Amino acid sequence: MVTLVMDRLQLCKGLLDVRRLYKANPRTQHRLSTFLGCSKRRPLSLSSRGDCGKLRHYPRPICDECYSDHVEWKTSNGKGVIYSWTETHHPFHIGFRGETPYILVTAEFDGGVRMQTQLLGAKVEDLKIGMHVEVVLTKATEDLTLPLLRLA
Repeated sequence: MVTLVMDRLQLCKGLLDVRRLYKANPRTQHRLSTFLGCSKRRPLSLSSRGDCGKLRHYPRPICDECYSDHVEWKTSNGKGVIYSWTETHHPFHIGFRGETPYILVTAEFDGGVRMQTQLLGAKVEDLKIGMHVEVVLTKATEDLTLPLLRLA
């Protein structure tokens, strides 16, 4: 805790090199780590409830449809359409400071599942609702592969 407070004080004074700070990574809870592990090998893995079959993203412990805790993993083709987007100018975490602005897209995939992630290689003025996108697996760290999007 003391180190964190000192780092924040040094950062405010301009003494701490921001490039040394790491980005925030997702916590590896059981279902999320399974999703991220599946994402290393497949375009997009979606959790499905064994009892009702509802597809879900993000992985959750209990289905809001049938209240089952039984999970099966389904492979999506990784293709979807833009549901909405925003251009982000303020980083949600200081580790992303040098990457702004970037485009965050909510895309709709198989079975109505929506996922929000970064869109690569596009300009915000060229985007339209319903444009086709596809998942691009991007290695963020040695242990973490993230599903990002690009225009299809």
